[in-house]
Amino acid sequence: MISIGMIVLSLLLHQAMMSGYQSSQAVLNFPKEDIRELVRETEREVKTAADQANRAGVTANLNKTISNYSSSIRLLYANHGQFVNISVRDITLDASNNISTVNVSITFVDGVTTYKYDPMVTRC
Repeated sequence: MISIGMIVLSLLLHQAMMSGYQSSQAVLNFPKEDIRELVRETEREVKTAADQANRAGVTANLNKTISNYSSSIRLLYANHGQFVNISVRDITLDASNNISTVNVSITFVDGVTTYKYDPMVTRC
């Protein structure tokens, strides 16, 4: 009886260890730093592009700049086996026709994790 009890306890302990290992692996494999970096870089790029568009007085430059940025980022992340799409959803102008806020949609997929940040509002 004691032998069977010890075997059952060792099996339960093994299952508990495997469960802890699997959940810790899932946490380690989550690409949180990739996502954080993508959001930070996109916000910085949108603010820079909006500032340049405001100085030039042409808001259409913002869409072109963000489209070029999205293409570059898409290629960069594709080299790591990840899919990224960044697009401008909406631009809000203030009274003097300068860009005040930009709504940006970010999609990140790495085969395991799908992350959609929609919309990211950047105040310029």
